[in-house]
Amino acid sequence: MAEPTRIGLFGGTFDPIHYGHLRAAEQLRELFELEKVVFIPANNPPLKRNTQALPRHRFEMARLAVSGNPGFVLSDIECTFEEPSYTVNTLAEMKRQYAGSAVYLIMGLDAFLEMPKWFKAEEILANAALIVMSRPPLEMEMIKASAYIDKDNCQMEGKVARIGLKNGNVLSCASISPVYISSTDIRRAVSEGRTIKYLLPESVESYIITNELYKKL
Repeated sequence: MAEPTRIGLFGGTFDPIHYGHLRAAEQLRELFELEKVVFIPANNPPLKRNTQALPRHRFEMARLAVSGNPGFVLSDIECTFEEPSYTVNTLAEMKRQYAGSAVYLIMGLDAFLEMPKWFKAEEILANAALIVMSRPPLEMEMIKASAYIDKDNCQMEGKVARIGLKNGNVLSCASISPVYISSTDIRRAVSEGRTIKYLLPESVESYIITNELYKKL
């Protein structure tokens, strides 16, 4: 029997999306042999209320950024709803859409450590295979500080740490090459009239300029 197709879910505000997001997704796609990485711009993230660009703008910038890479796709599952973007609901719907596939939820280390604050975090951990990104070297002590981790169940498989969770599932953690670009710095640069060239795709830069995004913070 053939192994199920592997799909990665990569959510975020993407305000704006930049090369750091894209490079991380590409590295994980290759490392975990993902057929697709699905970018999911958040509409109304419960724990991050300071988005600057409207959801429709962030979605369009993400669309421009992922075009041309057959391994990247875009979902509007969160941008089309007004209610908070709860990951537990998004995960359930994406597993329905990709029924028969192995679905992985991609997040940064900071997001994983914040999971106790998430809505129905235990349900997410019970129903999702997690891929956690870390800057090199792997920050194992930080990961093991999580209340969800079985500290005695950890092993390295090449570049990936397989870490047992207390619920019996396994978390995969991989270090990715750091790209020191932040959406915050991009927004600030635009507001101050400085260049953002080479921080994000030209199509996204043009969209920001045309739509006068981030002019006033």
